[in-house]
Amino acid sequence: MTYAQPQADPTGVVGRRIGAYALDFLLIGILSVALIYPLFSSASKTVDGDRYRCSSQSFDDNSTSVSDGEIPIDSSLCFDLGDKVHYIPDGDTSGFTSKAYGIGFGLQLANLVVLQGLVGASVGKLLLGLRVIRQDGKKAGIGWAFLRWILLFVDQFCCFLPGAILVFTTKGHRRIGDMAASTFVVRARDVGTPPQVPGVTSGYGTPGYDPRGGYGAPGGYAAPGESGGSWPAGPAAGATWGTPAASAPSAPSAPAGGAGPTWDAGRNAYIQYDREQGAWVQWNDGAQAWLPIDQ
Repeated sequence: MTYAQPQADPTGVVGRRIGAYALDFLLIGILSVALIYPLFSSASKTVDGDRYRCSSQSFDDNSTSVSDGEIPIDSSLCFDLGDKVHYIPDGDTSGFTSKAYGIGFGLQLANLVVLQGLVGASVGKLLLGLRVIRQDGKKAGIGWAFLRWILLFVDQFCCFLPGAILVFTTKGHRRIGDMAASTFVVRARDVGTPPQVPGVTSGYGTPGYDPRGGYGAPGGYAAPGESGGSWPAGPAAGATWGTPAASAPSAPSAPAGGAGPTWDAGRNAYIQYDREQGAWVQWNDGAQAWLPIDQ
């Protein structure tokens, strides 16, 4: 007997997400340098490197000490480039750093909030074919994109560990920002379709599922506990959907589905009724096959 395998998790795009994040980080870094460098050039002073030396900041150990005859420059923004020393006087550093931070945050807002809110993706996600959607399958919008961006700073805390751990371990591969905004990162082709993530959103064995038509097909069954809801029994051999089915054996300990695959949260696996064996089977990811259900 041939079974239909469970549909792939549409949020299983972690590799692409990491690549998109790297592209966004690189893009913002390049644009930041391109915009901040002229700002530094206009605000800085340049002096002879043979007579002056940075005393508070440098790129190498040799420039941290001031030799006899050299004049130290006490500035938190001082760069010793050999024959020239470029620095911003201490009284002007706060104004420069405020502008520099403003440029960086402005670029992030434009890419991760405005662009991502309007088209559903940052530049990196656009290049790699990813989109950010909500549970209804629609683009997140600027408001929810802003919430995701604010919480990105939490995900980046301590060498990106919180975000990395959550993306790899949670159902739906969601970081803190995704959980707060109820968003999912999927492929571009999945925009407009509510994501079916076992244990997080509706799918197999939930309202709207019809084994004849797949996710969301008309005539789906109601879930146990809802008005008139119960899992349909597995039809007897030779029977077809829409005709009276023979009574199925009792489900083993956890709520069980009908003939189509049903997500069993207790077993963390899909299960379905095998009419020929007269028994319940569950999908084994390791073996990529339907095996007798765990008792």
